[in-house]
Amino acid sequence: MLPEPPARNDEKRDVPPFNELVATLPESQREVLIMLKVNGLSIEEVARATASTPGAVKQKAHRAYERLRNVLKRTPTKQPEQKGVAQ
Repeated sequence: MLPEPPARNDEKRDVPPFNELVATLPESQREVLIMLKVNGLSIEEVARATASTPGAVKQKAHRAYERLRNVLKRTPTKQPEQKGVAQ
């Protein structure tokens, strides 16, 4: 027996491209986020690469995620298309 697929969300967002999203971040947060999520480095590896502590890397990443969440919350949603509904 296969698990049920997640419910389809008919509400669509005009999500900006990744490059535009990360461009809204301060340089230090952008650097950490890219190293962690794009390059796949660990917290410790990013800390060494940025001459920082693991705690500082975690804090920058957390602040970057928070900023991106706020940007995405402000992204307008598209209304689902009404099929077969007379206007």
